[in-house]
Order: sequence, then structure tokens, then C-alpha cells
Amino acid sequence: MTDYKSNKIIEFRRLINSKLKSRFKKKLELEEKEEELQKLIVEYGGDLFGRMYYVVIEKLGDDIDDFCETLFFDHQYQKQEYININNSRLAKFLAFFTTSEIKIAKAANIEKGRLNRIKNTQNNNDDLYAYEVYALAKSFNLLPSLLFKYLYGEDKELSLKIDLVEESYISQEEAK
Repeated sequence: MTDYKSNKIIEFRRLINSKLKSRFKKKLELEEKEEELQKLIVEYGGDLFGRMYYVVIEKLGDDIDDFCETLFFDHQYQKQEYININNSRLAKFLAFFTTSEIKIAKAANIEKGRLNRIKNTQNNNDDLYAYEVYALAKSFNLLPSLLFKYLYGEDKELSLKIDLVEESYISQEEAK
């Protein structure tokens, strides 16, 4: 995964530079914006951590979901299988709450020990890499932007509402 991470860091910087060059034609404006984003990358750790990725993309004003699909199109994950339509209503309800951490880690392509360590630390999920946040979201059939905003957004009252429907789970952003 180290090679993947290293390659994605390079691709991330290239993608940012490409977007900036297309938006800022004046050299001075381009250099100012590059410097501003570089400061954020350094401040939040240049290692493609989820928080740094979220803050930079937000500052860039880009769509996080599009950016994720462009950058992480090749990251492997498996969608969680929650509901067997032949199960009882109670079984369907309980399926979401009883998904094991092992299944989640496997689906998101995150080492189980790493997921457990990150989950149990109090550092505001700062150890998650952006592609891990992406894979977690995709494995739960969520838009990556919802999970990034939930984990790293300014609104600490933000919650995710999960609606149980007959064949799958649908997630919506909901502010309290």
C-alpha cells in the first residue's frame, strides 16, 4: 500500500496544479493560490491524510466526490452486503448494526488492526488516509463527500441519517 500511497500523493499534487493552472491565468494569482494550498498541505501533513485532503479540496472549491473518483478510481473496495431480501424485517434491521469490524476492514481494504487502532484513538480520525475514507464510504454505498464532511467538517452537529429500505441502505446528510 506504500507504493499506492506514494503514487496517489504525486497524482494529488498534479491534479491540484492542473486545476489551479486552468483557473488562474495570471502568474501572481496562481503562485499565491499554490502557496496557500501548500501551506495547508504542510499544516495538515503531506501524507494524503483524510483531513488534509478534505481541507485542501474544500479550499480549492472542488467537488469532493468528483475529485475522489478521479484520484481513487483504482482503489479496491467491496460493497457491504447488508440485506438478504428474504430475511425478516428484524434481520434486515439488525444487519446494519452487526456488521463485524473484520468485514468492514476487508471491504474497505484496510488492515483490521489499523482500522481498530484508528477507531479507538482520540485524534479525530487524523490517521485515516484519504483513500481509506473513500473506500469506507464506497463500501457502505455512501458518497465520499458525506463521510469526509462527517469526519472532518466544521459542523460538529452534523450527523448521518441512514434510512433502511427494502433492498439497501440509503444515507443522507442531516444537520441537527
